Amino acid sequence: GRAYRYLSACWAQDVAAAQALSVKPTASAAAVERLQGELSALKLRCAKLEESVFAGVAARYAGSGDVLLFEDEMSGDSVRRLCDAVAETCGGRCAVFAGAGSAWKYAIGQRGGDLRVLTKELNAALSGRGGGKPEFVQGSVGAEREGKGGAFEPRGGNAAPVPAVIGNEVPRLQRGIQVEPRTMLCSP
Repeated sequence: GRAYRYLSACWAQDVAAAQALSVKPTASAAAVERLQGELSALKLRCAKLEESVFAGVAARYAGSGDVLLFEDEMSGDSVRRLCDAVAETCGGRCAVFAGAGSAWKYAIGQRGGDLRVLTKELNAALSGRGGGKPEFVQGSVGAEREGKGGAFEPRGGNAAPVPAVIGNEVPRLQRGIQVEPRTMLCSP
């Protein structure tokens, strides 16, 4: 009764997996192992491509002062690595926001800076969560970027979007900001 139904369900799952992998049911475990190896290799390649792109962005903003970047969705680790690369070269504060709609991951870094107050105010203003060390913080916010009530409003003219009211940190963040929206090569 019950054991037969269980074994039949397991067999059906194995047959479905084998069909999806284009192998015989008795070879599905080996096929999954092969796919895991391929996936691991692709993730490594993607990380190397991202590092190359991040190095190029960091070089482009070398000596630029404060930099604000909006990116398509990417992993939290990628957001951190991009922010760290740009913060290392820009000579100011780097803020990276990656996401869409009302779900954004962020990382903010400033060599020798103290971002704790900014982070607390940013999280309060944009329904966020996050924190970190004085020089580098990361987290997520739940706010729309554009449109009526959007958290990131233009300053006027063709100037870069900046976070809406974030306490007394806004003037310092606005000074010298450059924005570069673009699509990343990979988002693992």
